Amino acid sequence: EPDSDLVTETLNRIVHLKNIDIDDIFSLRITLETMAIELAAARADDEELNELQAINDHMRKSKEDVGERAKADVLFHRKIAQISGNMLLEVFVEAMASLVTPVVKYTLDRHVGNEEGIEFHDRIIKVLRTHNAGEAAKQIQRHLELSKQNYILAQKDMSK
Repeated sequence: EPDSDLVTETLNRIVHLKNIDIDDIFSLRITLETMAIELAAARADDEELNELQAINDHMRKSKEDVGERAKADVLFHRKIAQISGNMLLEVFVEAMASLVTPVVKYTLDRHVGNEEGIEFHDRIIKVLRTHNAGEAAKQIQRHLELSKQNYILAQKDMSK
């Protein structure tokens, strides 16, 4: 069975040794998650979508607990990859999710984008229920672009 831990470890080494910047990380994440959500839109059933909603509801309840909120955020994105049905894609999305967990925590620690992410997840779930792959792709791309902007904003606020 594929193991995302090895892929995560390898990605982490590459990112640190090659000094890969946040733009490249988010670019790959957007590509992978767009593919995952397009596949998920085609095959998601009510039970899986209800699981996504439960994860997002947990995020909403945990928004003051940064560690728990970040963990649920990453789980949300991993669940979409799982729903895609492509096991290799799931492994890579899990590896990327592990790579960006510190980015998510950093941004949330600075109180940037907490509510926006939850609202985007609600929109994503709503679109997935319609099985509209094109619209789902647009929503995940917007969401991840905003996440990247929030991270950059958090860094700027920190340097003041």
